[in-house]
Amino acid sequence: SNQFPGVHWRKNISVPVDMSEYNITSANLSVLFNASVETTSGESPLEGFDVSESETDPDQFGIGDFITFYVLISDIDLKNPYVIAFNRTTDLGQDSGPTIDIISGNIYSYDESVIITALNSALEKDLTHSNLTITLGIDIYCEDNWGSDIDTVNYAYFEEANFTFTYERKMDKFSSISWNQVGNNISGAEFQIENAELNFKYKIDQKWPTNLSAFSEIRILINDNPYAETIRLSSANLTFSAAKQGGFDVTNLILKDVNISLSIQVFIANTFGFNQNITISIDNVSLIITYIETVLDIPTILDLFLNMENKSLDPIIIIPYGVNINITVKFLINSTKTHIPNATIQLNGKITNLLTENLTLSQYTIIFDTLLLGVGIKTFTIDAQKNLYENQQIQFLVDVRERDTELKLYINNAQKNDGDSVSVQVDNIINVTVYYKDISTNSHVSGAVVSLDGFGVFSEISNHYYFNLSARDLTQKINALTISAQQFNYSVQDIQFFIEVIERATDLHLFLNNNDKTDDPVIEQPITSILNITVQYKDNVSMQHLSNSAVLLIGNSFSYNFTENSVLKQYSLSINTTSLTIGVNLFEVKASNSHYETQTINLRITVNKISTLISTESGSSFIDTELGEPINLSIS
Repeated sequence: SNQFPGVHWRKNISVPVDMSEYNITSANLSVLFNASVETTSGESPLEGFDVSESETDPDQFGIGDFITFYVLISDIDLKNPYVIAFNRTTDLGQDSGPTIDIISGNIYSYDESVIITALNSALEKDLTHSNLTITLGIDIYCEDNWGSDIDTVNYAYFEEANFTFTYERKMDKFSSISWNQVGNNISGAEFQIENAELNFKYKIDQKWPTNLSAFSEIRILINDNPYAETIRLSSANLTFSAAKQGGFDVTNLILKDVNISLSIQVFIANTFGFNQNITISIDNVSLIITYIETVLDIPTILDLFLNMENKSLDPIIIIPYGVNINITVKFLINSTKTHIPNATIQLNGKITNLLTENLTLSQYTIIFDTLLLGVGIKTFTIDAQKNLYENQQIQFLVDVRERDTELKLYINNAQKNDGDSVSVQVDNIINVTVYYKDISTNSHVSGAVVSLDGFGVFSEISNHYYFNLSARDLTQKINALTISAQQFNYSVQDIQFFIEVIERATDLHLFLNNNDKTDDPVIEQPITSILNITVQYKDNVSMQHLSNSAVLLIGNSFSYNFTENSVLKQYSLSINTTSLTIGVNLFEVKASNSHYETQTINLRITVNKISTLISTESGSSFIDTELGEPINLSIS
């Protein structure tokens, strides 16, 4: 009898897609089986011998009795099958247990990854990648220990089998789908492409899975040449919206002499799996190309006149600020030199405007004030055009110069020229007045900045500028002063003048021991006496005391400072003659004050010794005595 019978149940499974474009994401197998075996033991001690549990058992006759339940996955040609579930019994047919044994339960399934591998292998071998075969199998192995060892399989079957798997679309890296259209061509040298603008609207029916493919995008190709700018799908809206406000400028991609093809492409940047359908919609696609067809125009000439002077060959004019400029052109047919009416003559530059036609004079003119230009060189172009006539352009320069000015100077109402000098007393207030005028109009330039360098800004009144300067603020005997006048769009003017500050005349009077010694500055004093020296230092005109003056008594090796007495309006010094040398001492009395004449007096002080007299008590100048006799002298 067959000791190893088996039975298979096969089912071919077809999926409605090409699975090479999908990833299997999950697989599940659930199988219930049932079996019953009845055993009959023989008379021999070895009849009905069960499978030994130990491979070292010396009485191991064979591999025992068992039933194997299993599930296979294979291609439909049953090649290269994979076992994905397996169960082999251990108790069925044993002789040492109950006579009849029954087993039922779930078959053991391999890991999900093994099942998915089996599915992929089977589908890969199918030409359409959509068919496979699943096989449920039962194998019975019954080993005869002795001739009378009988094992009866009452039944063995599968109660139920459920097999499911899920899959999602495989989004391959660099895959794409496109909307394509081929248009006409633009041919011929007379055509010049000026502009090309692409517009379209798009939407997506659900948010793009940015986490799976952040860089997937919509691309634009014209004649297979990609446009640099792309649209990330991550930014797509759920409702129709313009791909770009104002459209895409694709001018540089438009070729002549070939049919113009447009492709709007959805490009997948990454490989990933996705289990949903995403719909991307494109609508209202337009590619608008602007081109110029060149037709030979009638030759023309353009003559330029600036302030009525023909400047066609020398297109520049120098003009003052604040005057009108007349710009006139003649737009003529070259062959006949006749006027071209109703042309568009455009002035471009600092001023942009159309020129006005004068049919009577056969010309176009515009007039404006150079106030609108400001000072400096301005570049202008005039474009002349009319349909069927050759366009002309001429460029010219307008050099707007600052308005010429003059600056007149008055010192204390007396006009002074550049470099003149004036003399003032130290206590004078100097009135400085300037007239800053526009030469062409002889009018006062108002609002100018007129400054006296180092002293401040002039004040404006009526038609002139003035500044009051104190001579006491001038530190030098001769002071160089500069006046600068400037106003926007007017020429700057400078003028320099000199002020000589004259020191005021002074008087110096000398008193020695209260005696006026101005004219005879000589005195004799005995040693150890006190000499009082007093000076009066006055303004020669007002005879006012000059306070805060520096009054010094200067000798060869020393000097003394006088002390001011503001009540008595004088300066005093007391010296002890012991500080002087015996004999003649020469000094200089010096008095000085800022902006006042310095005065000096040479003083001679003679210091005399004190006279003495020695007399004897006897009153005689002679003494008679013997040799060797002592003499007593008493001197008083």
